[in-house]
Amino acid sequence: MCLESATISVLVNGTPSNRFGISRGLRQGCPLSPMLFNIIGEALSVLIQNAIDQNLLEGVDVGVHGLSVSHLQFADDLIIFGNARLESVRNIKRVLRIFEVASGLSLNLHKTKLYGINVDDQVLQDWASIIGCSSDVLPTSYLGLPLGYPRNSLALWKPIIDKLSLRLAGWKGKCLSLAGRITLAKPKSSGALGIVDLKVKNRSLLNKCVVRFGSEQNQLWHRVIVDKYGLDRTSLLPTGYNNTRSSWLWKNIACPLENQSNLLTQNLRLELGDGNRINFWEDFWTEVPSLKDVFPRMSSVAVKKCGKVVKFGCNADGVWIELRCPLFTWEREVWDSFRSTLDRATKGLCSSDALVWKADVSGVYNPKSFCLIASSQGANTERVWNLIWQNIAPPKVEAFLWRAILGRIPTLSKLAKRGVSVQNSGFEAFEQTSVENGFLRYRMDYLVVQK
Repeated sequence: MCLESATISVLVNGTPSNRFGISRGLRQGCPLSPMLFNIIGEALSVLIQNAIDQNLLEGVDVGVHGLSVSHLQFADDLIIFGNARLESVRNIKRVLRIFEVASGLSLNLHKTKLYGINVDDQVLQDWASIIGCSSDVLPTSYLGLPLGYPRNSLALWKPIIDKLSLRLAGWKGKCLSLAGRITLAKPKSSGALGIVDLKVKNRSLLNKCVVRFGSEQNQLWHRVIVDKYGLDRTSLLPTGYNNTRSSWLWKNIACPLENQSNLLTQNLRLELGDGNRINFWEDFWTEVPSLKDVFPRMSSVAVKKCGKVVKFGCNADGVWIELRCPLFTWEREVWDSFRSTLDRATKGLCSSDALVWKADVSGVYNPKSFCLIASSQGANTERVWNLIWQNIAPPKVEAFLWRAILGRIPTLSKLAKRGVSVQNSGFEAFEQTSVENGFLRYRMDYLVVQK
């Protein structure tokens, strides 16, 4: 109704004019314009869902719990999934035609493509001609992202490499000397650009999917991951997945949860509330990473071997777990330590279970804090940078010293690996041990001069 009954007023010399109705619809820049995609997209989504309810269309089943994905929408882009049957293709065309008539919008068939999985190319072309669009094969790209490429294939990374090459071409990096290129990569504390480690930056962004798992239970991506890998829907972290059955993409995202010795798991902690979303034995909700690992004897004699904290009782009645046999005398000390750990974890409980990022005062994960922690672990390397790059010697000398520390001097063994032959070449090369011994002697001589 707001599209038909809205009225506006115009300021004329600072004075508002009389209100008048909108006769030409929403214009570009109107605050209601972004909502137009949501209104139309929701109508199309409901239309497709009604077709599925009437068995006219079928989505793609994910997992074994009945989850079906029929379509994905992003602004004015749409992907529809269905079974490889001619009748399904015709029904998709009919649904889109109904949408065109009802909304007044037209489908751009020139940009529409039909893809098939395990479908003969000729059959796919025949179906595409029925719709009036073109057909294509996987792998391809969607919204600039690769789709259907094998892992780490050249075709997967070539478009990304080409884009980066175009942007880096303006740097004229080949015209820079070695000292100039090293200056670009110096830390910010050394007065240079401080280029971020791309591996650390990538890991910090992937961690967002892990952290958001417990707060986006109603999102489609969460439901797909849960049903595909059989995860606990109520858990705050995506733990317990089968590593052998997971895709390489999900393995790379969730790999920090496989151990407790990485930056993410060391700084993530579950804060106990009602106990409905925290696993009693496995999760990091006390001062120890895992009660099962730190108190294996208590876990072995407990009646319940798994379950949420709420299923194990509460501290009010003084009983947390039920033991299947009496404790020995030497186990009493372990039992007391176990009880004390639980008591300290239950002080100051919040209303519901929560995931806390200890590296930030707000308790909320952000990639910047992760990168800061990762860079602080490389403080020893940065101290070496500070010792070398003090402008005491010419840049070429400092660059040579840094290459020597990293083992990048073109010694005989390094040249042999590159396929460069130095025999009868007219110049002398050194082995790495000779280079190291030379710098050791230089260090001793320097200390004698200092004294």
